[in-house]
Amino acid sequence: MKNVFKIAKDPTLKYLFVFTVIITVLNHIPYELYQIYINKMLISFEGKAALSEMSPLVLGFHTALSMIIASFFAHRAMKMGKLTGTKAILLIVIALQIAMIAIMGIEGSYVVVVLLMLRGLPDAISSPIVRAQTTYKLPSNLRATYYFTQGLLGRISFAAVLVIFNLTPGNGFNNSLIVGASIGLIFLFILTVLPIKKNKSE
Repeated sequence: MKNVFKIAKDPTLKYLFVFTVIITVLNHIPYELYQIYINKMLISFEGKAALSEMSPLVLGFHTALSMIIASFFAHRAMKMGKLTGTKAILLIVIALQIAMIAIMGIEGSYVVVVLLMLRGLPDAISSPIVRAQTTYKLPSNLRATYYFTQGLLGRISFAAVLVIFNLTPGNGFNNSLIVGASIGLIFLFILTVLPIKKNKSE
């Protein structure tokens, strides 16, 4: 694992490593909270008993549409990265995921439910770009360890965020949105000031 952090001293790898840990955290927050948001909407309607029973079907349909949208953009991710530049597109997807968290503060909105179908875009767009600029820089004998360490730190960081959610007093859902969006803004600032070496094609 020491070798992983030595390699990550490269400016590009350092930026992409930090980004991946951050986006892992941010991707999980709306995934955890959107289900609560939609369930609250279903329960608020008349005939709520019947609608509550439909919750798994509604959530499944919503998830399926989200995956279709994400796959459409994943296919075009590399073109988007070349068009805007790596750092710019990564900052955009971070901002988008923060927006996905923040809009759930608007209660009972069909527009929000539709917009939440975009929650898979940050991962769909960023993953191909990050992998393309990371893999070729890694020695073949360290790639598996590198990606494992990256994923592990992302999950540990998300677990820490969940602990913060649970320790925050008051309305659990609304406070989680506030804390989640605030953490996202801090992450966005870090990635804005953190340098990354530009590719020759940018």
